[in-house]
Amino acid sequence: MADPAEREPSARELAAIEREWPLIAADLAVLDAEITILAADEQVSDLAWRRLAHAHAQART
Repeated sequence: MADPAEREPSARELAAIEREWPLIAADLAVLDAEITILAADEQVSDLAWRRLAHAHAQART
């Protein structure tokens, strides 16, 4: 029997990932914006805050 970690995803699993991808991408955008804000050495720019707000809005739709 093959190791489950080594098996290829089924067509059904790939389709599920494809359907969920917009939400996954939106969550990644939120995370990226949060990292940018947390890593800022000085004052966080208005652009960074707007980017975070936009990413949050995209994740909710």
